[in-house]
Amino acid sequence: MPLRLTKESIEEIKRQAREGYPLECGGFLAGKNRRVLKKSQRVIARGKAPKQSLVLKAFVYMVIRVRDCFASLAMTLKSCFSYFCRGLNTSGKEITAVYPMKNLNSHQPRIRFEIDPREFQRLEAEATKDGLQLLVFYHTHPDSPLKTNPSAFDRERAEGLSTFWPDLSYLIVSVDKGKEFQLASWVFNPAQGGFEKEEIEVV
Repeated sequence: MPLRLTKESIEEIKRQAREGYPLECGGFLAGKNRRVLKKSQRVIARGKAPKQSLVLKAFVYMVIRVRDCFASLAMTLKSCFSYFCRGLNTSGKEITAVYPMKNLNSHQPRIRFEIDPREFQRLEAEATKDGLQLLVFYHTHPDSPLKTNPSAFDRERAEGLSTFWPDLSYLIVSVDKGKEFQLASWVFNPAQGGFEKEEIEVV
C-alpha cells in the first residue's frame, strides 16, 4: 500500500526540518488507513457495484444464444473487472494531519530523536478525537551519510515497536545543509528483521 502525502504535509515537515536544523526533529503523521477489502466493501454498500442481475441475465442469454451474447458478457465482465481495480487503487495510507513533536534528547540531539510519552498520549487522544489514526513516525537525518536510509538505531526502535504497532510507517527526511530535502518511507518486516521501502504518492 502506498503512503499518500499532500503537498501541504510535505511543506510542513520541511519547514520544521529547516527550523530545527542542524538538530534532529520529527513527529507523527495521521490520517486514514484505506485497506483494499474495507474500501471495496464501502463502495459496494453505497450500491455502486455493477448489478448482479445484469451478470445473471448475460449468463442466461449465453446459454440460449452463445454466439449472440458472448460480446455482451465480455463487456459486463470487463465492467466488473474495472470496478474491482478501482477499489484496489484507492487503498493506502492517506495523510491529512502533521503533528510535530519536541526532541527531548539533550545528549545527542543531532543524531537521536526522543519524545515525551505523556505528550505522545495527548497527541494520540487528539488524533482519535478527530477520527484519525497515527500512521507514520517521521524524523530527520541532518547532514547524515545515511541520507534517507534507516540507521541501526532506527531498526532497533522499529523492531521493538513492531509487536504492537506492525503497520507503522517510518518516514525519513534527509536534510543537507538545511536546504536540500529528500524523503523515503519504510515499513519494518519482523520476519526478515529489516526495513522494506514503501511507495510515496504526492497528492
